Order: sequence, then structure tokens, then C-alpha cells
Amino acid sequence: MPVGTYHDGRPDHGPQPRLRGEIGLRQRDGDGGVEHDATALAVLGHVDARGPGRRRVLGGGLQLALACDVRIAASNAILGLPGVKEGLIPGLATWRLPHYVGLGRAKRYILSGENIPARDALAIGLVDYVVPLGQFNRRVEEITKQYAKVCSVGTLQSKLMVNQSFDLEYETFRKKYLERQEIAQSSDDHYEARRAYLQKRDPVFK
Repeated sequence: MPVGTYHDGRPDHGPQPRLRGEIGLRQRDGDGGVEHDATALAVLGHVDARGPGRRRVLGGGLQLALACDVRIAASNAILGLPGVKEGLIPGLATWRLPHYVGLGRAKRYILSGENIPARDALAIGLVDYVVPLGQFNRRVEEITKQYAKVCSVGTLQSKLMVNQSFDLEYETFRKKYLERQEIAQSSDDHYEARRAYLQKRDPVFK
């Protein structure tokens, strides 16, 4: 479950090493044995010791964030896909953005290259959390731990199902669900959750 920060169109790998170390969780896909990140968090518009100011998450930076499952933006973040202003296609955001915000809004922001303030991004589903600058590091850590706490085989199987929700017919999807639910139900994590319920405690997943 990597945490990445993005601004000015580039990934920024700091300064969150402690968080990354705490949540480096990976699980194995029951189909092909390929490892998948159970959850990937993108932290947008990170404001560091170089001082406040509006942080832009444009172009490639936003495209990377769209490839993640959960996006956290600082309240001063500005997001956008300015590719058309450069005579270009804004990458695979043309595939991912409609999945998050719908076809109409995706066309608006892709075809205009318009910038999106963090609060507007939250309202349309482009980001999942907007946190105040003064609480940024604390809230990112709290949100990250919230996801890490429930990171189980069920989390991975749920993610794999949701990722296919737009691509499969209902009957095919239902059969996949039954297969993946069997994997989840027979996992050590599920048995740990049952034990925890009976013992009136929180489960501790491997």
C-alpha cells in the first residue's frame, strides 16, 4: 500500500517515509499468483517545509494519482489535465477519468484543460479526501492507518472485483464474485475476523 505525493506534474517521494514503511502491504492474487497492492494512496498537493502556496497536480502527476485507489488532496491543491493546451492527449487519464467522474465531466476537463480546485475535485469524486493544510500530515496518517487496519484478503478480492465492474457482463461478474468470495471466506483473515468478533476485539490481519 504505497503512499505517493504528487505536485507540479511530478511524483514526489518525500517527505513521508515513515508512513510508507508502516503500510507496505501486498497480497497475492488467487488467479495467477501475481502480487497486487491491496490499496494505493495518492497524496495530492503536499505542502512541505518550503512553505505554503498553491500546489499544482497537473498532467502526469494527476495521471499517476488516477491510477491509485484513494486520493487525498491538501485544501490548496489545484488539479488538471492540460494536455490539449500542448496539442497532446492527456495520457490514459482519457480512460480513467470517466470512470471516476462520469463521461460528461471527463469531457469538460479533458477537452478544456481546465484546472480544478481541491474542493471541486472532492465534489465530483476526483479525490476522496480534502484535508486542511494545518492538519495535513496528521490527517494523511490517520486516513492511511484506517485503510491499513482493514487490509485483508477480503480487501484485495474486493478491489479486484470493483476494478472489473465496468468491464464484465452481470452473469460473468457474478461468477467471478462467487469464486473470489470463496477465496475470502477460506482465508486466515476471515477466520481471524470471526474470532475477533466472538472475543469482542478488533481483528489483526496478516
